[in-house]
This record gives sequence, C-alpha cells and structure tokens, in this order.
Amino acid sequence: MINILIAEDEHLERKAIKFFIQKLYSQEIEIKAEVSNGEEAVFQALENDVDLVLMDIQMPKMSGLKAAEILKEKSSKVEVIILTAHSEFDYARKSIQIGVSDYLVKPYVEKDFKEVMDKALEKIKNRKKAKEKETKMLEKIKNITPVLEKEIILNIIYNTNSSLKSFLEHKKMLGLEGNNYIFLTVNFQNLL
Repeated sequence: MINILIAEDEHLERKAIKFFIQKLYSQEIEIKAEVSNGEEAVFQALENDVDLVLMDIQMPKMSGLKAAEILKEKSSKVEVIILTAHSEFDYARKSIQIGVSDYLVKPYVEKDFKEVMDKALEKIKNRKKAKEKETKMLEKIKNITPVLEKEIILNIIYNTNSSLKSFLEHKKMLGLEGNNYIFLTVNFQNLL
C-alpha cells in the first residue's frame, strides 16, 4: 500500500480528493491522515511515514509551499503534489525548485487528477522496487561474507600461490581497512 496525507484547509476539497482516491485507487492507496494547516501537514507526514502528500498551497499557520519545502528537506522520498487555485508562474517555479512531483490547478477534473496521481504513484513504486532490490542484494552479500572469509583463511592456511592476491581481492570486496597484517600458520605433523 502507498500511504498518503491530504493537506487541505477546505472541507469540501478534502472530501472531493478522498472521493477520487477511493474511486480510482482504493486497492493501492491508504489515506493515513487529513490535515487543514501546513504545520500539521509536516508533523503528520513525518509521523505517519507517508509516501505522498496532496498539499494545498494556501493554508493557515504555514503555506503549502513552505510545508513541502520542509518535508523534502527532512525526507527526500516523500512525493508532494501541490493543489492550488492559482496558476501563476511564480508558484509553479517555486514548486519545481522545492522538488514537488506535480502541480494541480483547482478546479480539476477526474482525468487531470488521475494523470497527476499516476505519475507520482509510478515514481513511488519505482523507488520502492529499487529499495527492495537493494535490500535483497545486501542480504545476499551478508550471506556470502562468511564464505569469502572462509576462503581467505583456507588460502592462507594451505599457502597457495595466489593466496596474497586472493586475500587482497577479498579484502577489497569485504571492505576491510588496514595495510598491516600478520599471518601465522602452524603445521603439526605426527611426531610419534
């Protein structure tokens, strides 16, 4: 599920947004919180670890642009869609500078809402897939590390010709620091 927050000070606008989300995305989106001012938007977005914020630009206590700016500074993974009745260039430019996903001018129709949401959701899904792939790769590395360590030790014990070369390669792979190493290999033979 993708977690979202609706930050809109007008009750009817919030209801319209919820209607569109429930109609178009009920299987993939969960509305974590609804707020009516910018300060609460920042707090709730961070508290609920949301993926997407639908943010009105003009709200009490803190503007949507300022709230979006703070959110992007604190959590770059959060996508923000700015909702506004203003289509002025300055707002759009500031939104781009902050790094918001998109900009939706009120009143908007379902088609426009869906188009903007689909783009933002695609970015979130791609980021989650990349994170999942990275996590799996780190798990594989974690599982193979003991095997590499054992190989290093066996190469040193059996003093193969390539043991130093292999050791240096493995050292690099494992991220081992340091340049001074001492190896002591003892070979006991049956003296009786």
